[in-house]
Amino acid sequence: MKKHLFYYIALILMCLLSVLLVKVVNFSKQEQFFIVVFLGFFYAVWGVLHHVLHHNLRPRIFIEYIVIAILGIATTVFVLQGVL
Repeated sequence: MKKHLFYYIALILMCLLSVLLVKVVNFSKQEQFFIVVFLGFFYAVWGVLHHVLHHNLRPRIFIEYIVIAILGIATTVFVLQGVL
C-alpha cells in the first residue's frame, strides 16, 4: 500500500474534485454528465495505467475497469436524474 500511495491519493483527489464539481454545477445536467463521464474515463485510465506500470495488466483486468467505469457512470447519471 505504501509504495502505491501516490496512485491512490490521485484517485481519491480526482473523485472528490468530481463530486465537488457536480455539486457546484447542479443547475446544468449536461455539465454534470460530462463530469461523471470524465471521472469514469479517468478511473479506467488510472486503473489500466497502474497495472501497466506494474507489469500485470491482463485482458480480464482491462475489461473489469471498463465495465466498472460504465456501471459507475450509469448509476450516477440515473441517481442524478432522479434526485434533481
